[in-house]
Amino acid sequence: MQIQRLSVFFSTQRIFFFYLCIPLLLFSGCRSDASLTHSVTFQITTTPGFFTQQLYLTGNHKLLGKWKPAGLPLVKINDSTWQARIIVQPNTSLIWAVTGGDWWKDACSQENPLSKFRDTLEITHDTTLNIRISRWAFAANDGQPLLTSTIMPRNNEVFYLDWEWKYFPGDTAQAAARLFDDRNWRSTISSINGDEFAAKPATGWFRFHFHIDSSLWNKPLGFKLHQFGAAEFYYNGRLLVKSGRMPGDSGGFSAYNDNYWKIFITDKTYDNVFAIKYSAPNWKKFANLGFDPGFTLLLGNALARPEYIEKDTINFTKYQFVFIAIPLTLSFVHLFLFVFYPQQRQNLFYCLCLMGFAGISYAIFQRNFTKIPDDIIFYTAMLMISMTAGVFFGVLSSYAISSTKLPRTWILHAVIAITLTILSMYLPGSYLSKAIYAYFGISIIDMLRPKPQNANIQFKGRWIMLTGFIILVIFIGLQFIIDYNIIKWPFSFTLMYVIGMLGLAVSISLFLSYNFAATAKNLEVQLETVKELSAEALEKERVAHELMLERKIIELENERKSRELESARRLQLSLLPKEIPVTGTIQIACYMNTASEVGGDYYDFFMNSSGVLHAVIGDATGHGLAAGNMVCITKGLLNSFTWSEPLPEILSKTNNALKRMHINMLYMGLSVVRYENYQLSFAAAGMPPVLHFHSAGATVHTLEQKSMPLGAFKNFPYTELTVPVLPGDILLLFSDGIIELFNKDREMFSLQRLQALLPELVNLPMEQLIARVIEETNIWTADKPIDDDITILAMKIV
Repeated sequence: MQIQRLSVFFSTQRIFFFYLCIPLLLFSGCRSDASLTHSVTFQITTTPGFFTQQLYLTGNHKLLGKWKPAGLPLVKINDSTWQARIIVQPNTSLIWAVTGGDWWKDACSQENPLSKFRDTLEITHDTTLNIRISRWAFAANDGQPLLTSTIMPRNNEVFYLDWEWKYFPGDTAQAAARLFDDRNWRSTISSINGDEFAAKPATGWFRFHFHIDSSLWNKPLGFKLHQFGAAEFYYNGRLLVKSGRMPGDSGGFSAYNDNYWKIFITDKTYDNVFAIKYSAPNWKKFANLGFDPGFTLLLGNALARPEYIEKDTINFTKYQFVFIAIPLTLSFVHLFLFVFYPQQRQNLFYCLCLMGFAGISYAIFQRNFTKIPDDIIFYTAMLMISMTAGVFFGVLSSYAISSTKLPRTWILHAVIAITLTILSMYLPGSYLSKAIYAYFGISIIDMLRPKPQNANIQFKGRWIMLTGFIILVIFIGLQFIIDYNIIKWPFSFTLMYVIGMLGLAVSISLFLSYNFAATAKNLEVQLETVKELSAEALEKERVAHELMLERKIIELENERKSRELESARRLQLSLLPKEIPVTGTIQIACYMNTASEVGGDYYDFFMNSSGVLHAVIGDATGHGLAAGNMVCITKGLLNSFTWSEPLPEILSKTNNALKRMHINMLYMGLSVVRYENYQLSFAAAGMPPVLHFHSAGATVHTLEQKSMPLGAFKNFPYTELTVPVLPGDILLLFSDGIIELFNKDREMFSLQRLQALLPELVNLPMEQLIARVIEETNIWTADKPIDDDITILAMKIV
């Protein structure tokens, strides 16, 4: 049975990395000069009736397994002929033997039937060897196995008793007895084909005859029984262990794999029998997973077993902790890196990839620990789901590393991953595992193919990731060498590719962490650069204002007018708020640039007793001190309100107050917005529309009210417009100075151009958004001095 010869841990994952080993196989098969090698053909002939399921060659050469009993499998030509062919270097000295897969089945030749067969051959040319095998060296004269103290393993090696069993498809009451007559039963192997259980009830008896010489009488021996069904194990009619419940037992059938070593005392008799009553009605479930439905009995030295079991269990637990704890720890590190800096999505994807790796390790180790056969199906499904998740999120990680936007191929990967996950939950098996391995191979090709790099992404330290791949290749190569018996591996732990995977996982984690730190350092450098540029810009603006003022003073011959303009400018600037309100739900930025002749632009902020924010932007008609006085009067009137009144009432009261002052030919345009609980109220008196960017649809609407400016008509009926807003929405308030800018062809910048420009800037901070707008207007006017004040107020809902 497969789980006995290669653990589930070994067999599943070696197939997983078979594809990665193909280049090594091709490389190892290349020779610079094929004429410098010789072929050796082994042709083994067995005597009629010589029962065996498989013959192997073993010997001193790496191609023969370096004396591993199941070294090189022979190919069965017919019922009595087996063959194999190897290629060796000239003058190679071969010492070889034939086995049935373990040392209990060590063959004897027909010429010397009482001793183990060994042959030595010096290879100087192409050679064909014809050998006839008559019996096993450890078999008695009647052909049955003979167990003696000289052949009993004294270390961790074991005998696999999976051959020469007698089988009866049914239940016989006396079948456990030592002297029961089973000569009419047919011979089989213990892993028995699934079709044997097709008939109901799926219960049968197996008997294994063997001899024990007097050197082992009344001595302890160790045994272990692997099975996926229920079993009753008897020695010479004595029940040694019962695993699970038979179909006829109380409570019904229940499978149980009590795969721990146990000890029994041999009887003082030469003829001995192992008898096993075995039932596996659910054998098809495990056959779909690639396991044989029968059982395997292992026999070993009882004195060596406890120490080996304890050491093996401790080591296995350590391996489980290491291969689960490390990827889980790294996954949490990358999760927190993503939380702290969500722009690097590769940390989130790689976190999920590492969780998949931890799931693979957990499922593999738990599948070896479990005693319930049905749990193997659960852990197999978990293994396949974890493998799929690890591959899928590994692909997304590679995408996120190379680009800020995932390519459309991620959708195809998602469909494949979801399909494999669903199938793994309901149909875990060998066919599905092949599909997952194929998906893994396709994903490796996809991850390694060249991808267009985003110009904004600059990753450093790629040598760290390259080191991880080199580690992976080295340990996969070592796994290849161990699996194909090229060297004799001195350690019990042979899962080299897992170490390679762990090395790759750690290196990618270091790579991503290194770039996270590099990004932080780069941001610090850019922040300092921005500060320097901002200081330079402010200095340039200050100098420009001074030069403009100086030129204006020189041009103005009337000293009175010069003083008036200067007073008006100071008055205008003094009326502006000293600080911009800071709230948790809205971001605000302001900008004002006065014309060469002082105008009357104005902006301000007010809070009522409930903490509701009001923003005001205005534009007084005319220029000079008169316009400044109008702004001053308006500010004074606005400060008199509690700002709990409706917006139209505020505009009406201000308008009527200005009319009572009889200020002729001076008017005040004013826009007022109120923001409360994601509701925006807007009222205007002779001002341009407010631009409203809707984040939900990425569209820009105009909030417009056609009305007269303040001071024009008494009792003018001002109205209020209320619209809902969402996080991400942006409001842009401005005076008409920006949309009435002219270029060299006397074309106005216009509301439409400003409306079209806004969606391109919505992801910028408000200060940068306004700076970009001003930059576009400067390009439009070719940096010509402005004729009217420009005031912009930008608000973003958060």
